[in-house]
Amino acid sequence: MKYLRIYWAIIKINTTLLFTYRANFYNAVIITTGWGIISIVSIFLLTAKTKSVYGWSRDELYLLTGLYSIVIGLFHMFFSSSLERFARTISLGNLDSYLLSPIDVQLFLSTKFFRPVSSLRLIIAIAFTMYIMHSMNIELSILNLTTFCLYILLGVILLYSIWFLTITLTIWNPNLSNLVEFLYNFSNLARYPPALLLYTKNLIVFLFIPLTLITSVPARLITGKVEPIETIGLVVFSFGLFILSRLFWKYALRHYTSASS
Repeated sequence: MKYLRIYWAIIKINTTLLFTYRANFYNAVIITTGWGIISIVSIFLLTAKTKSVYGWSRDELYLLTGLYSIVIGLFHMFFSSSLERFARTISLGNLDSYLLSPIDVQLFLSTKFFRPVSSLRLIIAIAFTMYIMHSMNIELSILNLTTFCLYILLGVILLYSIWFLTITLTIWNPNLSNLVEFLYNFSNLARYPPALLLYTKNLIVFLFIPLTLITSVPARLITGKVEPIETIGLVVFSFGLFILSRLFWKYALRHYTSASS
């Protein structure tokens, strides 16, 4: 309950700040809505002259795009604003005071900024996904809908874990602020089918396959094509990388040099 009260306070503070500066609010609305629309328009352009890609039909690719927008919308709303400020927090020496606080530092650093305007992108993504499902004559039972929501949650956890693992490297070098831009571009891989990476036959690219499970597994669940190995892969990578990010964070803190020292 303590953490829920703290996070509710964070939401209220960030929402108030958003509406306090009207110009920032309007810019955020335009940019967020624009990105939501662009991600949808781009998939229509990419599939205009093809009916399928690596076993994924055109409608399934539309569905994949909608689910990607849902996951990335949730991630931007709850985590990305905080993680992109991680390096600055360390370089300014603010981490020292956070380490002395009576709350979990990783949790606080990951959630201290809330981006309510991302709800617009989320609404667009949900509406687009529902439209595609309707056009494909897909209806979800309560069980499938519950499982689908669980898969989306696992996808957000997996994306967060990858981001936090990478951002933790700034403990050793706070000047690695360009990691954030890399992660934003890297996250785009989640919108593509796993077969696209497998086709490259590049061992380095194979390392990125867990990222493609974020949206491909929920999409295959909706279409009734999901395999047990895919579900197991999503669960294992989500919890495995989350635990790894937690352990790596604790290891990094043991090598952290206080700004006051």
